[in-house]
Order: sequence, then structure tokens, then C-alpha cells
Amino acid sequence: MTAIVITLIIVAIIFIAKTSSKQSKKTSQEINEITPMNTSEPFNVKIDYKGDWYDANDEKGILTINKDGSIHIQTHKEFGVTLIGATEKTANNIMNICDTDDSFYEWAKAVGFILMENRIRLKEVEEFRAQVRPIVEQRVNKLIAKDNEWDNLGECDREDKRKEYINDSMVKFEDYVSPAMSGALTYLAFNTPFDIPLLNEIITDYGTNNMSTYCEFYGKKKPIITISNVRYRKPLEELVRHGLAYTGKDMCIEELLSSLTLAELNKIAACDKKFTRKDKAIKFLSEKENIADIIEKNIALRALFVLSPLPEKFKEFNIEKYKELQNYYNELAYVLITLYKGFCPIHYH
Repeated sequence: MTAIVITLIIVAIIFIAKTSSKQSKKTSQEINEITPMNTSEPFNVKIDYKGDWYDANDEKGILTINKDGSIHIQTHKEFGVTLIGATEKTANNIMNICDTDDSFYEWAKAVGFILMENRIRLKEVEEFRAQVRPIVEQRVNKLIAKDNEWDNLGECDREDKRKEYINDSMVKFEDYVSPAMSGALTYLAFNTPFDIPLLNEIITDYGTNNMSTYCEFYGKKKPIITISNVRYRKPLEELVRHGLAYTGKDMCIEELLSSLTLAELNKIAACDKKFTRKDKAIKFLSEKENIADIIEKNIALRALFVLSPLPEKFKEFNIEKYKELQNYYNELAYVLITLYKGFCPIHYH
């Protein structure tokens, strides 16, 4: 009898061990399927975060027109943002953009354009600036007064140090306010939009998207822009369509050859002696009778772009100022979206 009992106990132990092992393997397999290790294949993980300041839901925006003409838009019950200088149609456009499944980057880009085109302000940012800037300026002035080096600094160094003092003197944001949000608010507290001559005219002729692309590539050290990936050529192709750029088919032989590296030039030159300077290699190749065939075999003309000068009527347009203004509205768009979606508030002490 004792032997039978012992046998049954041993069998039970073996059964439990096997079951546990199978469950462990199954769990391990499920984990590996969810999180593939040591692989370069991308995988998507959706995380629903529900905290005090972010309600992960699919609710669409609510629009309220205030008595003073400002428009309040929101998705999160605790938050929202108030647009000054916007029409109901423009406010709805902003909400429609932010209610899509696009990335935050795409939202901010599109909303920034709308804000700049319509000179829209945010009530919450205006109030923040009015309350915070005098406090910070007072702190900064005290630091400058104690700075023994200040009087001997040049104009650029003073401006640089002033920015440092502003950063050190800024109000402290609550922990749940994201670093990007606090950075945007710090910038907006000490910067305001400004007028640029010919801005309305150039936007009317070319659109904000095209001017943004133009400014992105303007002033680069290398004038020839190479876009190998066809998916990223559309913005430059739009510039070509508007006469603000041209492609490889309209470039001269020297321009085309200059888009190649010295190593590539030496390879197609096929000389016993290697060139050590690009200009020498380009001169050698450009004089070849079959240069057209050489270019056709080695250069994708559709992948090359060069910006054209702005038309004569816009020769006085200040591109650097445009970039600065665009940066302002990008920061403003970040704050707008963050408040509208309820990602975090403007809380500081």
C-alpha cells in the first residue's frame, strides 16, 4: 500500500513539472512573439497611457465662440486653448488636423502654417507672457548688475549671456509639464511675432509650404540638393513647379559632375593617374566627347535640385527673418496642440 501511495505521489510530481514546463515555454514563446529580440525588423507597440493630465481617448474637439470673439477649442475636459484672431472656419481646420492619426510633428507643422498665415495668437500664452516676463526680467537684471564682466562683453556675448540668465531665472514648471512644453513657453515668454515686408505677397504667390521648403535648403554650403529617395522629392518638385528650383536636366555639365564625390569622379574618369582635386577631374571629364553618355550612366538627373533666386519683386525679402518667424509659430503650435489635446497644462510656481 505504501509503495502505491509513493508511486502516485511521484507521478503527480512529474505531471506538475511537465505542465509547469509547458506553461513556461508557452509564456516564453508569447513574450518572444510580442517582443522579438536581436532582430532589426521593426514592430509596433501601442501603449495606452491614462494619467492625471492625459486622457487617451478618441473624442473629437469641441468649439466654443466666446463673447469677445475669441474661440476656445478642447478635447480634454480639464484643458483647452483659446484662439485670438481666428475665424470659426480656421479653428475647425486646426481641430480637424489635430484629430487625425498623423504624428505630433505633422500636426505642429500644419498648425504652425495656419497660425502664421492668419497671425493667430493664444490667450493662454499672452497671459503667461504678461505674468511671467516681468518677474524673469527683474531676476535677469539683478544677475546682470552683479556680473563684473558684463560691461566688457561684446554685443553678441551679451545677448548670449542674457539668454543664459533668462534660462536660469525662469519660473519653475511643475513636474508633469513636459520639457518640450516648458521650453516652448520659455521661448514664447521673450519672443513675439513681427512684421516682415512682402510676407503676405510671397505667401500668396507660393504658399507657406513652399516657402518653408525653400528656406529649409536656402543658404546651404552645397548648392546642389540630392534627394535619392523618391518619397522625399515631392517638396522640391513643388518648388520646381513654382519656378523656385530646377532639376538635373536643366543643369550644365560642370554642375552635374560637381554633384559627384572625388572618388566617383576618379572611377568614371578611368585614368591611370588619380585626380586629387575635384575641379581637375571635372574639367577632364567635361572635355570628353562622350560626356553625355557618362552622365546618363552615372547620374540620376531627377534626383538633383538647385534653388533658383527669388524673382526680382521679392529680392528684398528677408529669408532669415522668415525662418525666425516660422520658428516662433512652430513653438506656438506646440503649445496649442499640447493644451488642445490635454497632454499637459501650463502650471508653474
